[in-house]
Amino acid sequence: EAANADMDITYGKALAEDDYACFLDADDEYTPDFFKRCVSLNENKTLDIIIGGSELVDSDTSKMVEERKRNDSIIVNDEDFSTLFPEYHWHMRQMWGKLFRKRVIIGQADYYRSVQEKYMSDKTDKTLYYGSDTVFCLYTFGRAKSIGILSGINHKYYINSHSVSYRFDPNRIESDWILHAETEKYLIKKCGFISNQNKSVLAIVYAYAVKDTVHVIHKSGLSSEKKLREYCKIVENNISKNIFELCIKEVIESKQELLSGTILCYDAKNNKAAEDYKTIINELAPKCASALQLSNACLIFSNPDLAKAVLADDSNEMMQGLIRKFQKNEEV
Repeated sequence: EAANADMDITYGKALAEDDYACFLDADDEYTPDFFKRCVSLNENKTLDIIIGGSELVDSDTSKMVEERKRNDSIIVNDEDFSTLFPEYHWHMRQMWGKLFRKRVIIGQADYYRSVQEKYMSDKTDKTLYYGSDTVFCLYTFGRAKSIGILSGINHKYYINSHSVSYRFDPNRIESDWILHAETEKYLIKKCGFISNQNKSVLAIVYAYAVKDTVHVIHKSGLSSEKKLREYCKIVENNISKNIFELCIKEVIESKQELLSGTILCYDAKNNKAAEDYKTIINELAPKCASALQLSNACLIFSNPDLAKAVLADDSNEMMQGLIRKFQKNEEV
């Protein structure tokens, strides 16, 4: 927060009205022609934000992991902010790889503080665990009248396995909710509505966030009981409930990831976790939930075919699997 406040003060004094600011993490780099290409795309001096494509590199191996780029340069304005949202949304996740005109930066510190106060008033530590970059971009993109996206790769981002994205924090789940809600707010304010296409984009982004969070929780040092509590917090949230109703591949996969985490945490002897277990199963596998009693869940989950049926919430296949076990005189 202090850094964001300083940004308002520093650039407010240092920049002229038509000047641009650019940010770069200490271990990342821009291509030598990045600024030249930005100037060329902005020949009419009307762009408020200019974005470059990025190459994601594993900092441990120096190998390229992924490229986020376009084959052609484009300008986004007016109704394009809605129709091209899937094209530029990823670039709203981080501050780097862009030039920002002064006018879209000024005032962002107050916006950041308002986000903290709105969502985290009951927290002693009013800090987003991650996503401050996204909050910054939601503000600046919201103020931008026109943005340009360069073709090709213009920036290298080095992925650090020790960053906050790979560590558990009590505020991590809440941060996912905040970023989703604020992105919805951006679209409504900027475009006047959220199209079905953009609802799907937001659902997919949230689904990936859930999968990442489940993975981090699984790798954390939390007890099985506390892991179940975190998983339960995810499924009980209204954002999750609404998105989990969608038949989108990425959403289904995120639900299965949650169920898998729940299965791994199952402990028949831990009565304290029983209610969380029931809640998660009822939310994510409602068709199979009635057959998944605490007394038989361990046996069902220990059978690969039955576990697979539960993950798919396929009650028919689950019953067929149980019948096969009966026919073989196996315990159920």
